[in-house]
Formats: sequence, C-alpha cells, structure tokens
Amino acid sequence: DPDNFRYKNKLVAELAWVIRSAPSMSNSSGSGLYSTLDRTWCHEQFEFHKNWLDYLDEQPEEIEKYFQQSKTLLLGKRFEAFVQFWFEESPFFELLAYNVQLSNNGRTIGEIDFIVKDNRSDETLHIEAACKFYLSNKNSQQWKHWVGPNGNDNLQLKMNKLDKQLAICSTIEGKEFLSKNAINQPISCLFMKGYFFHHYRILTQSKAPSSSASNYNVGW
Repeated sequence: DPDNFRYKNKLVAELAWVIRSAPSMSNSSGSGLYSTLDRTWCHEQFEFHKNWLDYLDEQPEEIEKYFQQSKTLLLGKRFEAFVQFWFEESPFFELLAYNVQLSNNGRTIGEIDFIVKDNRSDETLHIEAACKFYLSNKNSQQWKHWVGPNGNDNLQLKMNKLDKQLAICSTIEGKEFLSKNAINQPISCLFMKGYFFHHYRILTQSKAPSSSASNYNVGW
C-alpha cells in the first residue's frame, strides 16, 4: 500500500502499517463471542489518524523516544508496543488498561491486552492484539496445518488461546477487575495482523485458512 510508505520516519511507517494493513481473520473466526476489527475499521482509523501520522513524521521525537527501549523486542511484542503507543497518544482513543494479569488464589487465569475507550463512538473495547506469520505445510484450510516460524506454534493453538483471552472480561475475575476500576463491560475485539504464506508451486490452487479475512496479507 503506497500510503504506508510515504513516511520519512521508519517508525511512523511501521505505525501506519499497524493501523491500516489488512487483518488476518474475519468476523466468523473463533467462537463467535467476539468481533474482529476488520478492513473497514482499519481503513477508517487510518483516515482519522492521517493528520496525526503526518505530524509524527515531521516531529518524530516522541515516537523515537518511546521506542528507544524497544529495539530488541520480538515481533509480537514490538507490534503490541506500537498498538500501545497508538492508543496512548491518539486523540481518538483513551487507554484505560493494558497488560493486566488476572489471577485466582495465586493462579494466573489470563491477561487482558488492552481496554480502550473509542472517543468517537463512546464505546469501550477490550482488544486482543496479535501479529503472526504462518506457513501452510499442507494445502489445507485447517488451522493446525498453518505453522509458525519455530514450528511449535500453529494457527489452531493461537486461535484457541485468543478465544480464551477474548472471553476473559466475562469471567468472575474479569468482571471484578472492571468493577474495581470503574470500567464499563467492554466489547471484545480481535486485532490480528500478519501474513499467511503459500507454496509458490500451488499459486492457483492454494487454500486459505478457515475464517481468514478475504484480503489477508499473503506471501509465497
């Protein structure tokens, strides 16, 4: 997308990609108990934030200072850092909570990535953010056949984990946290970006992962 590469500052270009790039999964993914922040939402957010991104590109000191400590972060953590910067500094969002560990009698039951207030819609959103790269090891729609770079991860494991994380605000512990912090029950949303890779020998017969977004980022 040419708009994502019109920025002089590399960090601002990365942030633009985080906001506007195509999501990986569709609204029909997972358990159906949450929404997916889809292509339309991502494009709208990019349009809303164009002036802000242009300002950051001209005055990058703030974003450069923020990422001075993030140079060695792994991809997923770096992606989350960009999302956190976006929600903290954007005029359109208020970051209410992030990286919240919930436990019961000393046993960790899960973590909340982000809870934000959308100042335009006045909605409270619980957002689970992920940036994942998966390779098709068989020409199959089944999630278990889409594997991560280290071979131990796959799309099935990730979606199972996300199902659990996206339901966490409806648990007893989640509701207690919301009540204690005077946060309205949020809408749970998946914000998942990345790439799905197909083998170049089956370009015309390649099968997409089940419930993937129709316009997902693709590699060969």
